[in-house]
Amino acid sequence: MHGHNLIDLLTGEEEQKELVESAKIPNALSRLPTFYREEPDLWFTQVEAVFSSCCIANSKTKFQLIIAQLDLTALKQVADLARDPPATEPYERLKERLLSIFGFSDHSRITELLEEQRLSDQRPSQFLR
Repeated sequence: MHGHNLIDLLTGEEEQKELVESAKIPNALSRLPTFYREEPDLWFTQVEAVFSSCCIANSKTKFQLIIAQLDLTALKQVADLARDPPATEPYERLKERLLSIFGFSDHSRITELLEEQRLSDQRPSQFLR
């Protein structure tokens, strides 16, 4: 056993990474806000900042944390993924699905901005920010 710790002996490199990452889950989970259906892009920006600060990079771990933060309405929309997570890139597929369901299209965003805003001294391209 000289030169190896118990974790090295019991697990492979991938399993070690998962063990280290799983120790960070409670901290990440306590910092994640509940899903913002009205602003999913903004929510994912916040969530990914938490993942980064907690050094969570595994797609499966991210997927599980996201599922835990969805309200019932959002969870129903991705129930198939929640019940049978994709084998590859589960977080990325879940994110894509949530954004496609709850996110605004570029056309919707432009229409909403033009209906709610006046141009005044701003250029039209400033509305897209």
